[in-house]
Amino acid sequence: MASKDFNYTITGKFSDDLRSIIIDSGGLLIRLFQTIKDTPLEITLQPFYKRRTDAQNRYCWGVVVPTVRAFLKEITGECPSKEAVYVYLRTKVLGQEPVIEVIQGEEIIVIKGKHMSQMSTVEFSESVDKIIAYFEPLGCIIPLPKGDNTITDYLKDK
Repeated sequence: MASKDFNYTITGKFSDDLRSIIIDSGGLLIRLFQTIKDTPLEITLQPFYKRRTDAQNRYCWGVVVPTVRAFLKEITGECPSKEAVYVYLRTKVLGQEPVIEVIQGEEIIVIKGKHMSQMSTVEFSESVDKIIAYFEPLGCIIPLPKGDNTITDYLKDK
């Protein structure tokens, strides 16, 4: 049974007869996909556009957050949720502050600051540098952004 956390953005295209999808760098993904070999898949198709915010989101949620989660599981035995790690990065590492807002008499905690996908390229690069500098001395090595930040961009070097 595959983990609910198995969620990757990959690229590819239809075969000439439109009966199958040819996955870019598919051979590099064999070990990863082996874990879901006999599992029914939910597949969402959309054209691939090279947008800055999409690449930033893929890097944050597909590289940084999973790397930090795996590191924390390795050193503590606990695996926090993706959302918890993201909030940790924004508050503890990047210094964004949680603030309390009141909506219809209810107190709601929000994080004051930009989401990674809302940052300019300069802000994003500075944030990535801070995150890497924070975790590197702890022994957690986070790969730098590359290409369009799809999983295959990181596997091509192997």
